[in-house]
Order: sequence, then structure tokens, then C-alpha cells
Amino acid sequence: MPCAPIRKGSYRTENAFAGNRRNPAKQEVATPEVHVGPPGLFLRGEKVDFNEYQKQAIKFATYPNVGSNLIYPALGLANEAGEAAGKIKHFWRDRGIDDGDHLTSEEKKELAKEIGDVLWYCAALADEAYLDLDDVAKMNIEKLASRKERGTLLGEGDNR
Repeated sequence: MPCAPIRKGSYRTENAFAGNRRNPAKQEVATPEVHVGPPGLFLRGEKVDFNEYQKQAIKFATYPNVGSNLIYPALGLANEAGEAAGKIKHFWRDRGIDDGDHLTSEEKKELAKEIGDVLWYCAALADEAYLDLDDVAKMNIEKLASRKERGTLLGEGDNR
């Protein structure tokens, strides 16, 4: 699993799931770079941009009509988002957890796997629509910044 940035200049390792955002001192900085998959995939501690992730992720696409099928990755995205939500539901139902700071290391790992699956389907869907995931991410940040500036973060509708 590629490492996600947690603070400027540092990256999560599999051991960092023990930390939390309120006590970042618990989070570990990446260890020396080690391959986490076949050659050509990401290295632990290496920053990954969205376009590179998309390029690598799509190599694992095995669904029907890869390259001309918007439906499969869209449905997969909905399914995986539901699985991530299901994990949260169980944390809340079984242990009353509604804050990530109270998740165990194992729960964080399981949730990260589901979020990773959501990310994969986002990459596949963007690829099918001939969109660069990096551009989608930048556009989303620009949209959110504009809404914040105009005081419209809350509310409904895509073009508020």
C-alpha cells in the first residue's frame, strides 16, 4: 500500500496507524525506502501524485471492456464507498466510535484498505472518462476554496 502524506515532509508507514491527528508525535516518519510490490510500483516513503497513482492503478483493471466502460467503475465506486461506510457503521454500533482518534491500529488498517479501494475506483472512473485524477483533485480543491470564500460550503447543489 502506498504511503499517504500526513504532514508536510513526512509520510505514514504501516506502523503509523497507532497515531492520531490530536497527537501527531505518535505518528512515525517513513523508514528507508523498500519496494512494497512488483518493480515499478511505489516505494515506501515516496510521495505519490494522483496521475502516477492512476497510471499504476489502472494496470490492475480486469473488468469487462476496460477503456470503454464507465458503468463498471461507477458501480464499483458506489459499492466500495458503501463498504467503507459499513466499517464506520460497525465501529459506531459495536463500540460507539464516531471519531477516528479512537480506532485501534487494526481498525485503521481495515478502513484504509476500503478507502484504498474507493481511490482505485475513482482512478478507474476518471481513466474511463479520459480525465486525469490530478486535474480532478485540483478542480475539487479550487471549487471548495471558492465555496469557502463565498460562504457556501454548507448547503446543497453542485454550483452553489
